Amino acid sequence: MTPLKINNNFLSKIGIGSYRNFGEKLDIRKSQEIIFGFIDQGVNLIDSSVNYADGECEKIIGDILKKNKLRKNLFIASKIFFSTHNNIEDGLSRKNIEFSLDKIKKNYKTDFIDCVQCHRYDPKVNLHELVETFEEQIKKGDIKYWGTTNWPYSKIIKVLNICKIKKNFIFNQVPLNIFYKKNIQSLKLLKKKNFINIVYGLLSKGLLTNNFALNKKKFKIDENINYSKKNIIKTKKIFNICKKYGYSLEEFIYALIINKKYVDITLCGISSIRQFKNFDLKKILNKEIFKNKLNEMKKYEEIKNIL
Repeated sequence: MTPLKINNNFLSKIGIGSYRNFGEKLDIRKSQEIIFGFIDQGVNLIDSSVNYADGECEKIIGDILKKNKLRKNLFIASKIFFSTHNNIEDGLSRKNIEFSLDKIKKNYKTDFIDCVQCHRYDPKVNLHELVETFEEQIKKGDIKYWGTTNWPYSKIIKVLNICKIKKNFIFNQVPLNIFYKKNIQSLKLLKKKNFINIVYGLLSKGLLTNNFALNKKKFKIDENINYSKKNIIKTKKIFNICKKYGYSLEEFIYALIINKKYVDITLCGISSIRQFKNFDLKKILNKEIFKNKLNEMKKYEEIKNIL
């Protein structure tokens, strides 16, 4: 599958997701093994946030990158909104952006961050001031690109219209899976405006996995917005179809979404070494084989109009 290119940077179709993994479920040794495993298979984007694991997530990644001289191998995307300073409120104030960006650079032990995303929309902040703050950081060389995570489409367009350096405001990140489709229209519209769409939450917090289909993972009703009798039945039916065609449920879901024209990068969060070893990236990224198998699978009603 052809990698995405922005200026002279080629970005992989899969990115390393770090939420609730590095620094929480994974110590530095296991984190390094998984990061190496991704890099060995051509993955070169890692996504984090300044507040993940109270900052430990980025520190662990930064230590691994410095120790192994890997900074140049990875495109680093981080996020700012939730404050990590006792005297700074959550939000997108200039004060929080500047403090958070400085902390992210220290965590990663680097002079610049490839992309910083506004983790949430902040209604208290003037969008003209927000654009000015980020464009100052671009001119200083502290960041190369910026964008949004979980923002309303209308607000993204307002910011785009304000930007003087439009070519650097190009990243958009939202959740997407076969049960949660509300962002598809905005993804399509932003793709037409040359945004780079990153999606996460493909497995719906474990609902769309082999372990759940095999009754090895349990949920409480209030733990997952997609957890319903209808979706449980559908998940198990899709699992059985995938099994016939040589895909785990996870592999099928990733391959399905990666091949959507409005999706550029899918984030993959791995929480154990065992999970990573059972996740075949080559199979997921083989576009032609998946396309042929998907066409065959569409004879089943559950697959026909899945996404």
